[in-house]
Amino acid sequence: MNFRRAVWFFFRLFRKLCKIAFGTPHNVRKIGIIGGRDADFQKKVEWYLPDTFEIVQSKADLYVITDWRLIFLNLFRLHKCAVVDDNFYSTEGCTAWSYLYGAYSGKDYSKLSQKNFAAMAEKLKSRKQACCFLTGASFSDYEKHPETKDMIKVICNSVVKNDEFLEWAKPDILCFADPVYHFSWNEYSATFRRDVLKTIEKYGVYIMMPDNMVALMLAHYPQISDKIIGIGRNGGFNFPSADGLSVYVTDNILTYLMLPAASALADEIYILGANGRSPDDKMFWKHNSLVQYEGLMQKVVDAHPSFFRDRNYVQYQNGHDEQMEALFAYGEARGRKYISLNGSNLLSISKRYNGVENVS
Repeated sequence: MNFRRAVWFFFRLFRKLCKIAFGTPHNVRKIGIIGGRDADFQKKVEWYLPDTFEIVQSKADLYVITDWRLIFLNLFRLHKCAVVDDNFYSTEGCTAWSYLYGAYSGKDYSKLSQKNFAAMAEKLKSRKQACCFLTGASFSDYEKHPETKDMIKVICNSVVKNDEFLEWAKPDILCFADPVYHFSWNEYSATFRRDVLKTIEKYGVYIMMPDNMVALMLAHYPQISDKIIGIGRNGGFNFPSADGLSVYVTDNILTYLMLPAASALADEIYILGANGRSPDDKMFWKHNSLVQYEGLMQKVVDAHPSFFRDRNYVQYQNGHDEQMEALFAYGEARGRKYISLNGSNLLSISKRYNGVENVS
């Protein structure tokens, strides 16, 4: 792993220098392949490059390197290369694939996102409380908190799997952002997106995601154009608005999109299902089986091995806890109140546990 990490660092640095020296590609229409096609290459192309682009074997506007070891043979054209090898390092392969369409299709949906955010804010403006529902063990306690049904309900990720909860809550906002679990070609991700479409159709939920994923989603699902909201990057913590659709990017959906969205629309924000990682957990943390596609997890691991191989889960939790505390402090300084409906292995969450079963 250390060697791959060193190569990854070198690749990112040298590509940046090449971009400064040679510029970045524009009007990309032809994409070449360096390193050959794997067994799933056509599935990847069909998902990540649904139109606009032509895959060629000759001279191209942009190249995808499918074998990371070939980086050193293409040093002076790294400014127009993306390494899509899922055996390379960490998230490099999956993010490179998923960013291609948004970066080079030439489609800009920023005004659409602003319009949809304004419509969402107008629809929800009468409610001053919000609740964020996450996928930890305490998610099962949602029926103990019927008062949350009158709040703005913000859900995330594979919560869309649970039809019983969706009917109980009738959610308002769905947040997701992961290149492996949500914007990938793999079966887990495809199943998740089918449930997203179902949730939008039945409940009219608005969906919030990174702005560079909006074009790809609309290329496949144009029917969700009046519900999709792309969120850009901000240099520091920020609560989004129609005129300022950006947040501070973090590695966790709660700090990245859910809390900023809830804090933009409500003054009092409740949290359920943020249990964090126990010492016995083997990956990020234990997910509640009610809101996890457990039978498909191996599909994700097989499709994106470096994502899991190069992860330090304890370090991830510690960093997430620190960012959570910083975001809470930012919001509380601006008049927001945060209350957890469960205890947690995350200190930032457990400090705000109200210790009772109901908040009313």
